[in-house]
Parts: sequence; C-alpha cells; structure tokens
Amino acid sequence: MRIIAGRTEIAWSKPMVRMKLDRLSPLASGAVALDPAHAEELAALYSDGEPAGESPDFYFSSMLEDGCFFGVWHNDVLAAAAGTHIVSTGESTAAIGNVYTHRDYRSRGYASAATAAVAQALLAATIRTIILNVAAHNTAALRVYRKLGFVPHCDFFEALTR
Repeated sequence: MRIIAGRTEIAWSKPMVRMKLDRLSPLASGAVALDPAHAEELAALYSDGEPAGESPDFYFSSMLEDGCFFGVWHNDVLAAAAGTHIVSTGESTAAIGNVYTHRDYRSRGYASAATAAVAQALLAATIRTIILNVAAHNTAALRVYRKLGFVPHCDFFEALTR
C-alpha cells in the first residue's frame, strides 16, 4: 500500500481477505432462489445497511438476471441474501458477494444458509473455483465463511484513489 500511496493520493483503503472454497460443509439451507421478481425486496434488504455503511457496495438489480442469488425469508420479510458478482462458466470460476443480513435478523444463520445455497448451486453448475472477499476486520463473517468451508487465499487492500 505504501508503494501506491507514494504515487497517488488514496481517498480510502480497507484491508481485505480473499477466501476460496475448499470443501463445502453440509448445511441445512432454507434459502430460496431469487430472481428479477425479487428486485424490490432485495433493494429494501440492502438499504437496511446504508445508515451503518454496511450495505453491499457492488450490487445492481441486473445481477439477478445473470447471477445466482438466494435469500432467506422470515415471515414475509427478506431477512438475508447472498449472490454472485461474476460467474464465468468458461473459466469455471465465480465470485460470491452481496451477502447481507438485515440488522433485525442477525445471528440466526440466515446469511450462512444463503451463502451455502449459492455455493451449492455454483458447484452443481460445475463451477470449480469459488471465491469471496471479506473485510479483514469482519471476524463474524470470517468465522462463518470458514465454517462453510472457505479458506484464506490472500490478503489485499481495497482502495479508491483521488
């Protein structure tokens, strides 16, 4: 990071961990596939995190058309969701992202179930390299991802230059 900072002004940076699925641990899901008909519910879920700066920062509703998304409902409310940033069947690679649990429904395993469902669907589609990125300080998410069968691959910084 110092090398980059010596060449350009950095507006913000965040230490991250890239994780790779080693072996998916079995997990009772309860997650259901999401499609473009769920765009409003997903947008409402993600907006829950805006006041705390926790909402996913790389989501577009068009991802529901081309990606793989699963959600967990609590009564009639979408309580948690997970999806993909990118899927390349030609390269047999996918990146899981947009994982979020509504603040009122945390610590119930909902995001774990949604993430496991996405990983299972990708494996069923013969995707062999499945990764995700997580903030290095997000110990709860790191613990969940390890439990699901992800292992650290590398550390890196997300950054925005001015």
